[in-house]
Amino acid sequence: MVAPNRVALRNGPAQMCVEMVAGPEVQFAQTDQFTARPSSGANQWHGTFATVK
Repeated sequence: MVAPNRVALRNGPAQMCVEMVAGPEVQFAQTDQFTARPSSGANQWHGTFATVK
């Protein structure tokens, strides 16, 4: 996480920056959890921006 409204993603030589530029105040959260875990495969990370109340 670069800032509460901005994250930088990297995968080898590929990279991307995601920034929430408008809207309510947000916070970024990251997890590798699933509601139903896949039976196989590499670890996967998921991110969410959620409004701050």
